[in-house]
Formats: sequence, structure tokens, C-alpha cells
Amino acid sequence: MMQANEDIDKLMERYQAGDESAFDELYRQVSPRLLRFLERRTYGADRAEDLLQATFAKVHRSRQSYDPRQGAARWLTTIARNTLYDDWRRREVRKEELTSTGAVPEPAPSNPSETLGAALSVRRAVALLPAKLREAIELTFWGGLTSAEAADEIGTSRSNVKVRAHRGYRILRTALAD
Repeated sequence: MMQANEDIDKLMERYQAGDESAFDELYRQVSPRLLRFLERRTYGADRAEDLLQATFAKVHRSRQSYDPRQGAARWLTTIARNTLYDDWRRREVRKEELTSTGAVPEPAPSNPSETLGAALSVRRAVALLPAKLREAIELTFWGGLTSAEAADEIGTSRSNVKVRAHRGYRILRTALAD
């Protein structure tokens, strides 16, 4: 967890109340942890740094929606996680990763209609899952987190994450078998 949660909570409340100097201290205290969180889930430090900056831009824009009962650490981590999810979704749609020479790579030969059809079926089925089941699958399967890491991010127990993922996979198997 972030160091000195009471201090972070107080800093967030001061920032929400309009004390701009509290933002600098909040960033100093929180950004190393959020950066590590993002680095573990991305393929490069540069990408993680970009996502960290996007996270704090969202924090700034939505600071009035912060609820002190929620706790600043959880609120900030949720914003970072959602920023990461947004990035994953954009990258799923936009696959223009460049080669080391800067050229756009040629697509791998495959049967595009079968691959696209299967991917769309899975995406549709996942989108229909209840939010808690979908989140457990997104974090563990697509996000590559362990059940313990996912539990920390969601704010629940490790066994609860496993149960949610298992139930989600069972629903997906049934939906995709039809």
C-alpha cells in the first residue's frame, strides 16, 4: 500500500479544496508506486510513464469527484487501472506497432475471417459478463496479474478473484459453445 495513507488522504482533500501545492506533494508521494504498478503491466518504462502522466491528468480533471470515505490510495489506483484498461482497449483496436526500423510490419498470414470472427465472438461474450466477473478475467487473463495482485487492485480476497474468474470462464465456455 502507499506510504502514510492518512497523509495521502489529507493531501487529496487539500488538493480537492483548491490547494494547488498539495498536488506536488501528492504526486511526489504517490507517483513511484503508481509507476511500478503500471510498469508491471506494460511492456516498457516509457509507456508506463505516459500512462502515469495520463493518470494524473485524470486525477486533476476529476478531483472534485473524489470521495474521502473511499480513501485516496484506492481512488488513485483505480484511476491508474482504468487508464491502463483504456490503453489496452486502444491498442487492441489500433495495432500499428512499428518495427525497429520504424516500418509498419506486414500482418502474419492467417485466415482473417476465422481469426476475426473468433476474436469478435470472444469480445462480445466477455462484454456480456457481469462487471465483477469481467474484471477478474481482464486482470488475470489479459492483464497477466496473479490472483493476489488482482485482489489487491479490486479490493477483495484472492479466493474471491479466483471464484469470479472461474464463474466467468464457465459462462464464456457455455456462451462460446453455442
